[in-house]
Order: sequence, then structure tokens, then C-alpha cells
Amino acid sequence: MTRDGFHFPIWEVPLIVSRRLAPADARIRPTIGAGATLRILGRGEVNRLEYSTFPNTPVYRTRFSATPDAPMQTGLSVQGGVDFKIGSRWLLTPGVRYTHWTSQRFKTTTEQVDFVLGRHLRILPWQR
Repeated sequence: MTRDGFHFPIWEVPLIVSRRLAPADARIRPTIGAGATLRILGRGEVNRLEYSTFPNTPVYRTRFSATPDAPMQTGLSVQGGVDFKIGSRWLLTPGVRYTHWTSQRFKTTTEQVDFVLGRHLRILPWQR
């Protein structure tokens, strides 16, 4: 019998353009955004375990590194959320991001929903 296991690190990089829908002096401002998301698959590790169900038979384990054939996948993303001003310098931004993956190279689902939370510290006086 053979059992295979795969482990590849995945990075998702959203490139989102967002717009605030309320004046800058409001304490709560809804936001919307749209853009693309890149999913990058890194160099991974494959484990293969070969064994028999008969007693006193050796178990063979093989490990090797692998590089994916197509290391990048793209998707279209939209997001919505709310900006909360906390004090005079902090901004808390919870939201929801939906991504539709346009390529299926990694054999994953085509739809993805993420709950995101951002925090910002305004340092410069013209930042809103």
C-alpha cells in the first residue's frame, strides 16, 4: 500500500482598490473595493509512505522536494467593510472579501470568502 502527502506553502496577495463612502470626518465609514488576488504556490515537500499489511514487512518512507508546474493562480476579488475611527490616530477596518479564482491549476475550489480585519495608525497630518 502507498500513501502520499503533499505540503506546499501558499501566499495570497490581494491587490484591491477601495473607496470610502462617507466624509472624512465621520467616525464610521462604509467602504467598497475591487481588484485582483494572486495566489502563489511555493516550493514544497512530498512524502511517500510504502507499507504492507503483512506482519514483519519493512516500511519505506521517501521524502523529496518539488516545484509546482504553475506557481501562480489569479482571481477576481470584491470586498466591503466599515472603517471605525478609534481616537484621533487609529483606524479599525473589518470587512468581507469574496474571490472568484479564474484558473484551476491547484485543484481547489473556485469560490472563496474571507473575513478580514485591518488596523491603521495615522502618522502624517494629511492622512484621513
